[in-house]
Parts: sequence; C-alpha cells; structure tokens
Amino acid sequence: MKIFLSRCTKAAFVAFAFFLISNVQGQSITRLVGASPFQDSLWVFDTTNFVVIKRMAPTPSSGGSITGTNTITKHPVSGALYVVVKQSAQSGRSLGTIDLNTGMVSIIGNLGDNFSSLTFNGNNTLLGVTGDGASVPETVFRINTSTAATSLLRALGNGADGEIICYNPTDNMVYHWSGNGTIVYEKFDTSGVTVTNIPIIGTTNGETFGMVHLSGNTFIGSNISSRFQRWNANGTVGAQYGNSAPDDIRGTALITCQRSISGTLTFCAGDSTALTMSAGGTAYQWYMNGAVIPGATNQIYYARQAGWYNCRITDMCSLSSGDTLAAGVTVQQLSLPVVTLSGNNTICANDSTLLTGTSGGTSQWYFNGVAINGATSNTYYATAAGVYNMVKTNLNGCSDSAAAGITVTVNSLPVVTLSGNNTICAGDSTLLSSASSGTTQWYLNGTAINGATNNSYYASAPGVYNMTETNLNGCTDSAATGITVTVNPLPVVTYVESQTAACTNWPAFALTAGSPNGGTYSGTGVSGNMFDPSVSGAGTFNIVYSYTDGNGCSSSDTSTITVGLCTGTEQLSQNGFSVYPNPSGGQFTISTTGMADVVIITDVLGRELVQLKPSSKEVRIDLGDQKGGMYFVRIVTAGQQFTTRLIISK
Repeated sequence: MKIFLSRCTKAAFVAFAFFLISNVQGQSITRLVGASPFQDSLWVFDTTNFVVIKRMAPTPSSGGSITGTNTITKHPVSGALYVVVKQSAQSGRSLGTIDLNTGMVSIIGNLGDNFSSLTFNGNNTLLGVTGDGASVPETVFRINTSTAATSLLRALGNGADGEIICYNPTDNMVYHWSGNGTIVYEKFDTSGVTVTNIPIIGTTNGETFGMVHLSGNTFIGSNISSRFQRWNANGTVGAQYGNSAPDDIRGTALITCQRSISGTLTFCAGDSTALTMSAGGTAYQWYMNGAVIPGATNQIYYARQAGWYNCRITDMCSLSSGDTLAAGVTVQQLSLPVVTLSGNNTICANDSTLLTGTSGGTSQWYFNGVAINGATSNTYYATAAGVYNMVKTNLNGCSDSAAAGITVTVNSLPVVTLSGNNTICAGDSTLLSSASSGTTQWYLNGTAINGATNNSYYASAPGVYNMTETNLNGCTDSAATGITVTVNPLPVVTYVESQTAACTNWPAFALTAGSPNGGTYSGTGVSGNMFDPSVSGAGTFNIVYSYTDGNGCSSSDTSTITVGLCTGTEQLSQNGFSVYPNPSGGQFTISTTGMADVVIITDVLGRELVQLKPSSKEVRIDLGDQKGGMYFVRIVTAGQQFTTRLIISK
C-alpha cells in the first residue's frame, strides 16, 4: 500500500508524497479530512486518489443540529481537530472540536460572526478569518480555544469571496487566499503587521475553499470545482488531483492513523504477553499465523502461545472495503529459571541469618509474599520471622521462585531490668542488681568487668553499668538503658579550735566555727556547738566537726582542747620565771630571777597582744579586755627565750 503523509500545522511537516512506513510492528497512514459548508457532511479521503473512505454527519454536543462545517484545522501539538460549524439554533458560527471516530462535535462557544477559515500560527495561537458576508468581513482574529472569545489581529480587505488562511512553518508566515474569478494570494507575518502580495503562476480553477500545509513551501487546496490541487508559497499553482469531490470542500486537514502493535514479543512459560493495537479504532480483529482468533476483538490481546500475530483495525482512516492487515509481530515463549534456597532458619531477635539463593541473572527477595525493597542480590540477611523466598529472573527475562521458601523463626531476647542507687559518695559503693535467670556479665562503660558474672554487683566507680543476660535459647541482650553511677566528692572540711585550753571550773563556751558552715560537733563535753569543761573533766579531748553537703556526702576535721584542774591560784614556774595568779581574770604578775630583755604575750593564733621591755624583775600585765581562754607569754633573756601558758577565766 502506498501512503500519503502530511499535515497543516505548526509542528514538523513531512513531504507531500505517497509511501509506506512499516516495520515488524505496524504501519502509519495519512488521510485528508474535508467538510462542506452547505450540508451536515464531513468526508475522509484516501490521499492516493482522493476517493472518499468514509462519510459522517457531525453531531453537536449542544446548540442545535449542524447544517454545515466551514473549516477544519489541526492543533500542532495535541492533534485536536478544531471546526467552525453552522447550527440550526444559533446565529453566527460556533467553534468546537470534532472526534472523527464518533462524529461528535464538542461545542466550545459562539464566535459571534461568520468565520470562514482557521489555522494555528507559530506560537500555537488559533487564528480565524471572517468571510465577505460577515458583520466584520475579511478580518483576522485571534481565537481563545477554551472560550471561543475573539480579539482583532488585522483587517485584510483584499479580494472578494472565499477568505482562506493557512500557516506555513517554513517561513513563519500566514498565507491568505481570497476571490473567485480573480484570486488574491498574499501572506502576512504572524503578528499581522506586514502583508505581502504574491503573484500567481498557473491556473487557479476558481475560488479556494480550503488549504492545508504539506511540507516546505507546499500547500494542497480544495477549490470551488470540488477538486484538489497543489500550491507553492512562491505563487506556483499545480495540476488538479483526483476526481471531483462529493461537494465543495470548505475546510481541510490532514490526519495520521498509527497502526502499530506494541507489547513484549516474548513471554515466559506459563505466562502471557499483552499485545496492544493502536488506539482510536471502533473495531478490532486479531489473527494468529494468518488465521482469525475467535472472540479476539478487543484492542488488547493476551498471547499465550508462540506464533505470528497481527490485527485488523477499523478507524477513521479505514477504507470502506477494508485495509490490508497491519504488519504483524512474532511472539516467542521463553524458559523459566530453577531457584533453590539455603540458610539457617532460627535466629535471636535483633539478629540476622544469611539466606542464599541460586546465582546468575537478577534477583528479588520476598517476605511473606511482599517484595523487599532493595533486596536484589542472591543473598539476603533476614531479621524478621516469616517466610522468605527469592524470585530469580534469568537472561531470558523470565522469573520464578523456589518451590518452598525458608521459614525463619526469631527467638525472643531476655528482658533485662536493672535496679540500684545511681548516686554515691567517694569511698562508698552501690548495689546494682537484676532479676536474671540466665547467665550474666556486667559491663562498665561498655567493657566487661572481670569476674562480674552474678546478677548483682557493687559499683564504686563512676560510669555507665549494664548487664547482658543469655537465656536458654542462647539469645543475649542487655538492659535498654544502663544505670549511670555518679560518684560525688566528699566536702572539704576544716576545723581549728581557737580555745585549746580550759579549766574544769570554767563555764561552757562556744566552739570555733568550722568550714563549711552548718556542720555538727561531737566529742566528750560537747553539746550542740558548746563545750563544757566541767562535764569533760581534766584531760585532752578530741572535738570532731562533721559536715554533710547537698549530695549527702559527709566529711570531718578534729581539734583538741586541753582541760586542767586549775584549782586555787596556780602559779606556773619555768626556768627561773613565774606567772601568777594563773588562771586569773586577766591581771597577771610575771616574776623573773634576772632582768628580762623582752616580754611578749600572744593569743593561740599567734597574734601579738603585748610586747614590752621590763624595767624591773616583776612585771604586771593587764589582759582584762581579752576574752577567756589560753594565751602564751614568751620571755627573752640573755639570748634565750622561754614560753608558758596564761589562762584567762571569765
């Protein structure tokens, strides 16, 4: 069969020629569609001889019956056919799109005037020109394809009768035909600014009724004589084609029907492959090895046997006597792979087992019948309980799975719970324990503690403690969260008692404050923060100051107090000097056998209170302004110094 391919749109155009495009899967043919402005008819022509293939009566979606179709043009991208129709219940003319398989015209809207021709320009904008009988004649408008609203592009006003426009993508110009006896041929740019007249070379055979672009600078047009002839953009008019059409063909468009069989041409044993014939048909019949397949009358046929398949389609390009069968396809049956599986089928929770399948080809693992995302090697680490299988696809592209999958059982982990105090003081320990029934191992900061294999452990160091337990299934786990043991330092405590000496006949006195403040005192003769020499009796006593901080950690420091009997007036004599009375209320007499060089008196902290050079062997000292307690007198004489204690009793 020879096939004529072309179209008048913005898209790429093929040459005006008659040829067959075929391969092992199908064919493509092109037809010419024409319409009459004088009747409710639309025709599809065979482009080899312009014989009518089919006729249809367009049916509108709304607005009354169609009494004529003034023009047809095809959208260069979508392929939709736009028409201008006359309707019995409408004034003016309506814009719509037509489905050539059904003849249904979907009305978009009323154009408001008598439009005689449509074309799409270089930016896919629909242009329309009004006829001489229009309210605004011989004028080009832009037309909204969604609403049919029009906007003025430019007036033409050259020539009488006709008014046909067609876009030429080769030079991005819109060509205009007008007139009957004298034909006006001109072109204008798509913005409508510049109009150029084109002298005609050849015989025009009367008014131009329709025009469609073929390729390059070539058009094919229909005329008032109901014939077709070729036009060139340079003005050359060719001979007429074919026999007379059944009516004056007002609008023309080229349509292409793709006749191809698509689908996978192989199938695997036990399966099938879907063969799909081109869309747009009203009837289908499938064949295998040249013989009709009974009942195979859908667009899709599922081939389950190897063989040669083709399909006859009835579509808008079909000849009334029927076309030859489209080139068919050969379908082959392929063998399936053999799949075997291996691997351990018992694991512990949070563990995995390596499953291995047949190598070669491509793989896909499944879990309980659902594909595992990304599991496409011949091995898979299974972690969940269930049935695992593998689908293997061999080099033929055929897939199969093992006859039986591997059922993996997941044993539970032991439940490990820990208890124990998580805060201790330096030098202490805390008992950590777990109600474990298996074998155990304690860890500190992730490192196993040597020998710590009981279900309890005394922790003394800071850090994170955890325990692993292994149950009877051999599964091991630790507590979800270990116990973080914090070891708080002991407080630094200092206590220096300033009153280090006392007499048994003294009243109780306050002990010196320890650091930090707020601690407690303990020891013989201590009550609260008071020391009572009459309770302790004579001797040297340890006084302990203890302090507990906010963390509950305690520390202490110790000072001593020496308590004497101090009965009556005690005189202390040493190395040839004496001090009396001692104790006293603060007045003392220092007597020396020789003249002393210097006499110095200090408190227990070493602070100097008195320093004098005696003028006699007896020196009277008044310390009545000092508080009760122990003081020291130091005598320096002849290069030697001697020290003794003073007791002020208050």
